[in-house]
Formats: sequence, structure tokens, C-alpha cells
Amino acid sequence: MVRPVAWSKKGKASEVEVSTQQGTNLSVLGCMSWYGLLALSQQVPKPIGSKKCKIVSKDNGLPHGTSSSHFLLFFQEISSVSKNLGLESMYIVMDNATIHKTSEVLQAICNNGHISPFLPPYSPFLHPIEECWAKIKAKKAAKTVSAKDCKGYIRHSQRHFAQCSNMERI
Repeated sequence: MVRPVAWSKKGKASEVEVSTQQGTNLSVLGCMSWYGLLALSQQVPKPIGSKKCKIVSKDNGLPHGTSSSHFLLFFQEISSVSKNLGLESMYIVMDNATIHKTSEVLQAICNNGHISPFLPPYSPFLHPIEECWAKIKAKKAAKTVSAKDCKGYIRHSQRHFAQCSNMERI
């Protein structure tokens, strides 16, 4: 912990060297099911070399974090994994982020036979993936999230779905 004050000789300003830490922004998207984590995607923004429009692909980093294009690519990955596991008509529970609400994303979800309920604003405690992120951050490893954990996160959220649907206060 750094003290907010420093000592110096009378009449001189105090000089304190402070190390700076500038971390890299990291965007992480995740999809979990009753059976555990289905997919994780991390995106580290690349520095912008020019102001020309960049095409977003799996190999091309995004200049400013996560966009709906990145989310759409992630959803395509989820669809592939879920089909391989025989998971159909899944509920893709999402918060109210604008990247989740584009017509392209909603159309892709519908075309794959999934249902996309949105959580009420300011309700991260209802989102099962938030519990998963908390455990990942605490343990710093996705391998610590088990299928049993995912089932518990989903059960916790399901307890409040009826109240949310009825617009009741939680």
C-alpha cells in the first residue's frame, strides 16, 4: 500500500517514484450449460495501425474490444459445439449489452433453433455465467469450473425467473 504523503527537506517538494501498471484490456465471452463450460473466447484488442475499416475474423483482433461481430463469431462456435453434443433448443441467456441485441445476432440464434431471453437491467446476480466468472477470477483458471458448479449457478438463477417474468421486486 502506498502512503498518500511523503517526507522532504524543508522548502523542497517531495518526490516519490510510483510504478505504473497498465494492463491490457481483455474481453472474455463464455457459454456454459448444465454439462459445464461449452466455450470460452478471449479477445485482446490489437493496436490500430490505420483508420481504415478492419474486417473482423477469428484471426484478426478487434481494435476496440468486443463488438457484435465478435459475439456473432462466438455464437457460431457455440452452435457448432452444441450440435456436436446433441444440444438443441437451448436458452441463450444474455444480459442487455448492445452487442447481444443486434438483428444479426438475434436472427442467428433463432435460425439455430435456440431461444434468447434477456435478463432484466442491473441483475447480474440472475446470470449464471457471473458466478462462473467469479470462480474463474478467484482461481485464475477455467479448469476449476465443474459441471456441478454450472448446475448450481443455473439453479440459483432459475429460482428468480418467475419473479422477473411477473415484474416482481426481488
